[in-house]
Amino acid sequence: MSAELRIQIEALAKDETGAPVATVKPIITEAQGLKICVLHIDLQRPIDPKDVTTIIECCKKLQRYLEGDVLALSGRGPIWMYAALLHAVGHLFRAVGTVDPKLKGVVITASHHPKIREFEVIQLPPEVLEQITQVQTPGGK
Repeated sequence: MSAELRIQIEALAKDETGAPVATVKPIITEAQGLKICVLHIDLQRPIDPKDVTTIIECCKKLQRYLEGDVLALSGRGPIWMYAALLHAVGHLFRAVGTVDPKLKGVVITASHHPKIREFEVIQLPPEVLEQITQVQTPGGK
């Protein structure tokens, strides 16, 4: 199965004043025979816990694009934000994890998928890593 980006879309989460909070970007790809949804969050400013509601609402608006075997959370942000995102949308997937750019993949943290083990690292295609890290990887486009 070739690694192919199938969906590229993004949405802007805004606070009650209309100021940008975060860009939410789901990237659907395939790796190791699995369909992976990398949910990349790019914060536009430091956030407060109340801002997470706005980010979650944005993710829910994109829910039709959140599909696959694995949810891979990506981006810099507070742990509590990612815990809330996992609670809000993680149930749509059979396995969840976080992207670790140093390992060039997704570290699985919980799995109900028969072919995916917890703490397994699923390598991501170089073009996906380039999109979420803004760094050129060897062999990438």
